[in-house]
Amino acid sequence: MASIYSSQFTSRTWRSGVSTAVSFPDEPEAEKLLRAGNKAIAEQQYESALDLYAAGLALARGVDLKATLISNRCSAYAYQERWAEALQLANECVELRPDWPRSFFCQGSALEGVGRLREALTAYEKAYALDPADEVRVPPGRRLLAVALVAHATRN
Repeated sequence: MASIYSSQFTSRTWRSGVSTAVSFPDEPEAEKLLRAGNKAIAEQQYESALDLYAAGLALARGVDLKATLISNRCSAYAYQERWAEALQLANECVELRPDWPRSFFCQGSALEGVGRLREALTAYEKAYALDPADEVRVPPGRRLLAVALVAHATRN
């Protein structure tokens, strides 16, 4: 099942579906790999991005940087519609950072991709509950679409 994941994000935090407005000055090598992975995503070089993020994860020490790298790997899989892999990483991200709205947005997108719409809606709602000001820009239309999809699935 295709998801509406992706390039619709234009806020300061979401560019091409990856987390970009972050800085990790204490971990310059891992951050370099994060930036290189983001560039690869922008160039639609998803396999390269996956490798770069994985290399960054091997170096990363901080929870925030690890969560960012994992969520961006999730995005790389999502762009390829490799939803099972995206979901596995999204779940890891939720475990690592259950206080981060992006963790749940990634999870919602992956769940939507595998067709688990009720769970996707729950994940989107958790993202929004963690960030009622909507700083991560979970598009309201996305939540409404999830509600509509669940309603449609329930009727069938």
